[in-house]
Amino acid sequence: MEGYLAKTKEINNFDTLLEAWNIDFNFHDTFAEIKKFVNNIFYSSKDNEIINYINKHEDILKDFLLENKNIILEIQENLNNPNKLNYIYSEILAEIFNKSELSVNYEWIVDKKWNIVFHEWLLRVKSEFNFNHFDLLDYAKISWKTLSIFNKMFLNIVNDINEKKISWPISINAEVSDILNPNFIPKIKEVIKNNNLNLKKQIIIIEILENQKIPDTENFFQKIIKLKEMGFAIAFDDIFSEKVWLQETIKNLEILNYNIDIIKIDWKKIHDLYNIYKKIPNSKIIIKCSKTIKLAQNKWIKVVAEWIETEDMLFFSKEILWVDFFQGFLFKK
Repeated sequence: MEGYLAKTKEINNFDTLLEAWNIDFNFHDTFAEIKKFVNNIFYSSKDNEIINYINKHEDILKDFLLENKNIILEIQENLNNPNKLNYIYSEILAEIFNKSELSVNYEWIVDKKWNIVFHEWLLRVKSEFNFNHFDLLDYAKISWKTLSIFNKMFLNIVNDINEKKISWPISINAEVSDILNPNFIPKIKEVIKNNNLNLKKQIIIIEILENQKIPDTENFFQKIIKLKEMGFAIAFDDIFSEKVWLQETIKNLEILNYNIDIIKIDWKKIHDLYNIYKKIPNSKIIIKCSKTIKLAQNKWIKVVAEWIETEDMLFFSKEILWVDFFQGFLFKK
């Protein structure tokens, strides 16, 4: 946190500082007091995303404050000043983000004969604080850093391709807001040119995350067409999720005139459908899902079931839902 937190770190002897401020310090009591205040702000100001984030991820704040106890004094001084508190928390999160090491793992996606079809890029985070890749992605969304993460990971993937660490087709996630950003395609072109990447020889799939609404606009449609003309394959990720159900998935496919190569069924929904199937094999919802999958397949779109853990789940996905490809723990055994 550069300038702001440097001020509070200048005094090396924290006990001396507390004594001078006449503070009877107990970390856990103080943290509980902070948490109580954050809760009050959370319920009275749901638009304050940074404070809401801290409320949701209190373990991150606690780990940071254990390493930077001087900051507690700053927080205590501003418990009744939400704007300043929001600023302090923003600086804390920015420092945690900047100190986190980002890396890429690759996970297999296989066909019905267990042949590898492509790898999915998976973000991993190494941090001295209790900060994992889910936390980072949540933070990136509220701080508009998702595009910077995409750019870093895309470059990482391209480097791995050039160093021959990977040779299979590879997929990478992108938010709708990333694709809409005017710098998205120019930055990709720059990386491709600087690294002499041939997308005809190396397939790269851009997975559009459906946690943001797919825009029914000519602008978005043309960006997808441009990416396909450049040689990228396009996928919808997390369909049939809590946010995107059957009608919405069909609508999204129609918006892009079925210019989608792959759709991936959200892992939670695969598990939900599987549990329904075990209780009611002929459930109407299972039949509707299967029909939607066949509709996509009739448009030459391949369908992936995520998080397949058992042979029984594989049978369900393959023989009941008629899925094409599979991803999950079962294939790591």
